[in-house]
Amino acid sequence: MTSSLRKYITPLVMLFLLAILSCDKEADEVEVNAIPVHGMDNYKAPCLTLITVNACGLNDIGNNLPWLKDIITKSIDDNTGNYWGRIWCKKYNNQYYIVTDMMLGSGGLLYHTFNCAGDFSPVNDIRFYNSLSEREIVWKSQCWWQ
Repeated sequence: MTSSLRKYITPLVMLFLLAILSCDKEADEVEVNAIPVHGMDNYKAPCLTLITVNACGLNDIGNNLPWLKDIITKSIDDNTGNYWGRIWCKKYNNQYYIVTDMMLGSGGLLYHTFNCAGDFSPVNDIRFYNSLSEREIVWKSQCWWQ
């Protein structure tokens, strides 16, 4: 590397490191308070809180569907990123679907959609996925969506 190039790169690298190392961790913990807008739903599902949802003929599917409870349990301490995400429960065409945006080790699917038995059951209607809302969330494993 030539000395003239090093003269510019070294200060830039040092400035970058200084900026990163001097960040206050509490600054990342931003509390978002939705401002109520007439006619709009500003509900935000809490993170790391299992929301009681009755579906699939059961009370509290997060605790009473074993395959779903397993995913939620794995997401609590996941450091791989495979279980970072949200889980929704949505009724569509008189059938309940459990949808997650967690990678679940696939590395490529935007959503994993399951029927009540836990079988992979994608819905071939993009409007279904576009309509997923905060009110249908059963579980959020990470708080950075807040």
